[in-house]
Amino acid sequence: MKRRSLLLGSAFAAAALSLAAPALAQTKWDLPAAYPAGNPHTQNLNQFAADVQAATKGKLAITVHPNGALFKARGWPLDAAAVRDLVIFPEMDGSLDVPEITPACWDILGKSPDAMMCASSRMVVKRKGAEKPAVLPCTLLPYEPAFEMGTTLKEAAAADGGMFANGAVKLAHPHCAKFCVLGGGSCS
Repeated sequence: MKRRSLLLGSAFAAAALSLAAPALAQTKWDLPAAYPAGNPHTQNLNQFAADVQAATKGKLAITVHPNGALFKARGWPLDAAAVRDLVIFPEMDGSLDVPEITPACWDILGKSPDAMMCASSRMVVKRKGAEKPAVLPCTLLPYEPAFEMGTTLKEAAAADGGMFANGAVKLAHPHCAKFCVLGGGSCS
């Protein structure tokens, strides 16, 4: 009797697993791509998706959505190319190497240091336990002492030396290059 119950139980378990198998085959992931469909980066992502599907024998299907198409697929009224709708945050690991932004880069990139948020915005922070507030040029640098411009906006406007030249910020932090200049990010 025990053997019969064991076999019957095993049969039910096998049936349950076989019914669950189609559910495993239905696992789907969406992979947004920032580039158009014909771009080599997107083509590589499509190949990756095909390789994953083959390696998992169809258990995982990845759909690549090039050039902001995921928004449309989800019915989200966003324009991926409009800064007012979307800000992409690049990798913010300060320990990674980043390209140096030289004066020649500005023309190549079609950007200007004056267009960066830190050229005209300041953030005043009163840290817990600090005696006075600190004025900073950027929301990405709240704990970087080298980028403290003083304790008042008047002091910040005249900050000179170190990371500043007559109140202007030297774009010398890794986040400057990665987020603002090359990444096109803006916190404002």
